[in-house]
Amino acid sequence: MKEFRLFFLFFFIITGITAEELPRSYFSSPVEIPIFLSANFGEIRTNAFHAGIDIKTQGVIGKNVLASANGTVSRIRVSPVGYGRALYISHPNGYTTVYGHLERFSPAVEKYVRAAQYRLKSFEVDLYPETGLFHFKKGDLIGISGNTGSSSGPHVHFEIRKTGTQVPQNPLLFTFDITDNIPPIIQNLAIYPVCDYATVNQSHEPLILPVIGSRGNFEVSRGRRIEASGKIGFGLEAIDYLDDSWNKCGVYSIEVFVNKKKVYAHRLDQMSFSHMRFVNSHIDYAEKVTNRRNIQKTFVDPGNSLPIYFRTENSGILQFSEAGEHHVEMIVQDAYMNTSTLRFLVHSHAVDSTRFKNPISDRFVKLMSYLNENIFESDHFRIQMGKGTLYNNLFFEYHESENTGEFLSNIHHVHNRTTPLHRNVRISINMEQVPLILRDKSLIVSIDDKGKPTSTGGIPEEGFLTTHTNNFGRFAIMIDTIAPQIEALNISEGKILNGQKQIRFRIDDELSGIKSYTGYLNDAWVLFEYDPKNKLVFFDLNDMNSEKGKKHKLDLYVMDNRENIQSVHIGFYY
Repeated sequence: MKEFRLFFLFFFIITGITAEELPRSYFSSPVEIPIFLSANFGEIRTNAFHAGIDIKTQGVIGKNVLASANGTVSRIRVSPVGYGRALYISHPNGYTTVYGHLERFSPAVEKYVRAAQYRLKSFEVDLYPETGLFHFKKGDLIGISGNTGSSSGPHVHFEIRKTGTQVPQNPLLFTFDITDNIPPIIQNLAIYPVCDYATVNQSHEPLILPVIGSRGNFEVSRGRRIEASGKIGFGLEAIDYLDDSWNKCGVYSIEVFVNKKKVYAHRLDQMSFSHMRFVNSHIDYAEKVTNRRNIQKTFVDPGNSLPIYFRTENSGILQFSEAGEHHVEMIVQDAYMNTSTLRFLVHSHAVDSTRFKNPISDRFVKLMSYLNENIFESDHFRIQMGKGTLYNNLFFEYHESENTGEFLSNIHHVHNRTTPLHRNVRISINMEQVPLILRDKSLIVSIDDKGKPTSTGGIPEEGFLTTHTNNFGRFAIMIDTIAPQIEALNISEGKILNGQKQIRFRIDDELSGIKSYTGYLNDAWVLFEYDPKNKLVFFDLNDMNSEKGKKHKLDLYVMDNRENIQSVHIGFYY
């Protein structure tokens, strides 16, 4: 492992942060086992950067989770999605630590949460305990690791935030016993023409080239000549590994030099939640949607307000307007200053005025500005975009195609799914084809490339059905009159449940989705927990207050988002 003192001296020099401002040795490990990471801070996720580190728990649930420093519990959140069971501890030094995807909390906290869930009659709760009600010392047991919420495998999600702003900090800038001697791996280089007269290798289309190399030194595949003219931007795909873990993590910083002059730099020291969705402008969104590549652009869209960029002269865009040869270096680092460099040549030439790309297609209907609110209306469709929705000016495209038979409207082709949106847009579809008796069961669906519909909801308004979505694509109206499905997994009429810990059901809804579920035991509300990724609801039999040895009645009601209701009613012995 690298010498921490040298690393942090270098860190303070390049950032201007003083040792007093960064309490690097204040926090201890939140687990008793060695720290191996499955994900790091700033890793690119869908619509967000990763806000913490994910600590492996040896592939199992049930590991002890410890307070990383002395502090008071300031928030407890239980959710079927996101961080699942999460605990927030505020510390006297002005920082808050967050522990996510827990299986359960410490006994006192668990009792407090259970009481609140029964009082509020809700599995999902967001609680702010009275200051000082739960105080932990560094190293105290605060919970047990799990796989709750949107977690895709057992681990502990750990964050360090500034308490006042709740802005997540990069935990790898603090002193944890994490070993990383492996430089990042650069996988692909991307080169983008960013104006209508720009070309790369005589084409107006982006060029993506594989990269070869190892041990920190990379180059474009031999024999690949790069020619450019006009305004050009670069991008690259890179991953990082930490010692003793083969999970692909994100990189910490990228710098670009052209002829030894720095033209772009970004660094991931912290990231506020209000900025998270700008990730869709930071990356080549079309490549992520189409090919699942996380190519980070090294030029900045005009509507991108991420505060991670430094020295973005001309927003990182290069002007190649005359013949010449340009030496480009792209330097990638991880948080432990392991460094990889990609070097290549760009041969530039004068702009050819005859090679002009027309950005307007046959389906163009309106030029939309990223600076303003934008509205488009037709007889059967409307879309409203608030200010700050677009990252760049847009030649907006729209057309309508006939109903294929499974929908109750024509299909509305709204621009394309490879253009990102920063905020939700409001879309409305004419309901003239929907019978009046079915309008309360109608919803707008988004249709993917394979024709699969996904509900986006919808509210009837003056002959139109209106909803909000954060993606362009194809939209139509469908109806949902089918109730959710309920499958009993370990209970049946008259069954004796002695020895069982839970009563479990699988619930699902094919279109509008699950809105609510409610369970009653002997006509009294009881807590069913919800695990949507596994489509499970379950009741803990330890919560039974009824007299044992007798027959009990269980009722479960499940409602979808169009108020179709399914129920089961089972008598059992316990």
